[in-house]
Amino acid sequence: MPFFVAVINGLLVYSFVVLVCAVVSTIYHYYDEKRFAILDMITANSLIFSNLVLSYLFNFSFPFFYVAMVFVVIAFYYFFKQHKSNKIYNHAMWHMSSVIITMMCIFGYLGR
Repeated sequence: MPFFVAVINGLLVYSFVVLVCAVVSTIYHYYDEKRFAILDMITANSLIFSNLVLSYLFNFSFPFFYVAMVFVVIAFYYFFKQHKSNKIYNHAMWHMSSVIITMMCIFGYLGR
């Protein structure tokens, strides 16, 4: 969803980062290809950096940045919880939180 919203609104470079991150993550998780672990981390960090740039461009404005920060906390909760129990569910919630963070950054940028 973030990819399509970004493309429709002309955020082409950002949408490319989102797409590459999604493709690499899908390959890494679906096919359990451990050789993509470092690439998965690199693309995830690229998306985090891109989200920070968008947040800067919309001056970290309310409510979008603050909602994103709440979901950063939620995401890390599930990230650390996945190592203790129900890995598949908790990791999926980590990814869902990441989608919401990305959408909040896009909406904040579009609403500037």
